[in-house]
This record gives sequence, C-alpha cells and structure tokens, in this order.
Amino acid sequence: MSDTFVIREFNGDDSRLEISDYGAQVLSWAPVGQPSVIWRPSALVLEAGVPIRGGVPVVTPWFGAGYAGGHALGLSPKHGSARLSFWHCEDPSDSSDGRVRYRLDLPADAADPSGQPLRAVYEVGAGGSLRMTLTVANVGEASASVEMALHTYLRVGDVRRTRVRGLSGVGYWDAAAGGVDRVQQEEDIAFAGEVDRVYGVARPLEVHDPVLNRVIHVRSDGAEQTVVWNPGERIGDAITDMAPGEWSSFVCVEAALCRGHAVELAPGESCTLGQTLSL
Repeated sequence: MSDTFVIREFNGDDSRLEISDYGAQVLSWAPVGQPSVIWRPSALVLEAGVPIRGGVPVVTPWFGAGYAGGHALGLSPKHGSARLSFWHCEDPSDSSDGRVRYRLDLPADAADPSGQPLRAVYEVGAGGSLRMTLTVANVGEASASVEMALHTYLRVGDVRRTRVRGLSGVGYWDAAAGGVDRVQQEEDIAFAGEVDRVYGVARPLEVHDPVLNRVIHVRSDGAEQTVVWNPGERIGDAITDMAPGEWSSFVCVEAALCRGHAVELAPGESCTLGQTLSL
C-alpha cells in the first residue's frame, strides 16, 4: 500500500473496469457496446483526505455521521474513513481477468464509535456483470459496531425520467423530509426533486432509463436495507465537485447495513455485504 494515486484499468472480452486504489473505489464499468453503468463527474478530483465523487464509494465503519441509540453521533468524516484511505491491492499482476482484491486495516482511532481495530477486504469482479463484495472483520479485543454500504452511483440519461422499481409497499426513512418514516405507495420511485431514503429491505431492483434505453438490474447480498439518493437541482447545483446539471445524470442505489441495522461484531467475527449490477 502506498499514498500514490493509482487507477487500474481492466479490459476484458465483456466489459471495461476502472478502479482507484484510493478508497478501493470503482470509477467505471462499461459492458461492451454500452456507456459506463457507473457514473462519475466530468472533472475527477484526486486529493488525499478528499472523497472521490461518483463511482462506488466504500462506506464503513460508519454511514453518514454514524448512528447509535436512536440518534446521529456526529462522526467525521462523513461515511467513514475507508473511502479516504489508500487500500492495498493484493496480487495486482494477476488481475488481468477483471478481478481485483483489496485489503485495508483500520486502527482503533479510525474505527469510532467501536474503538476497535477493523480489517476490511474488498473484492471486485467485472465481466458480463459487476460484482462487489465487502467484508469487515473485528480484529480487536471487544465488541465493535459497524455500518456498511456500497454507495453506487448509476449513470442515467436523465434522473427526472428514470424510475427505480421493486420497492413498492416498503417502509423507508425519509432524510429529505427531515427524518420521517413513510411507506412507498407508488410502484416506482420517481425523481421530481431531492430523494434521500433508506428503505427497510434489500430486494432485486430495476432501474429503468428511457433516455439511454436500458434497464440496470441491481441485486444485493447480505444487505438489510437499500439507500436511494439523488440531490435534485437545488442541492445538486450547489455541490462544488460537480458541474451544474450533473446531478441529473445519476441515481444512487446502495446495498446497506446502517442506522438501526448496524452489525455488532464480537472479536474475530466478520460481516459481508455485496452488490451485483447487470444489464
């Protein structure tokens, strides 16, 4: 592991993958004949201590500002320290087939609120589908509370015409409305403004994109929640690491274990969270 920014590229028969050692962050995945399924902004900022916008940020050991006892903990950085870390790429010379494995050791002072050292292993496989698997282990001597998410930015032609299908009838926590609990009444999630929701289940989902004329299939493993997010115009145009209007070209659909579904790991225990994308 080093503090040098390295972006690895894998060109296979079925797809092309780009991934950064900083954050172990997938930056693009493009099946043959398709634009990338993963979104990133037109100007990519690579700076130590600054999260990379877009791609698939690896969120752990906490989500947002952390959560325990029914309230936010106010932890920093947002979404944990893993996405601001340089990960160790294991056997990069053997990754020509689009498979890559990363490892990160988080010391106790980077793993609040648990106060226990953690070890994260992240495996990515790209071919006819994109498979991402995150495993976090407690290597400390006391119990650790861990939140996890794969903060996947999906590229769409226009989020205002995009629909996410598969969560009808599911309850969700609505952060955009101030943190109230609601139920998804409509068959599809639509994006007429800011959407920032944590749904209480993880199901196979479809992202319908009439502009790019494709359906993205999203499947999670080990998750108990699904996060759906787009900032909308007002917030999106105020985000400094995106150009005006770029908010309309993505939607985030994330496999998650967060808030009330944080995982309690005894010493030596681990938890695995995965997400698979396909067209």
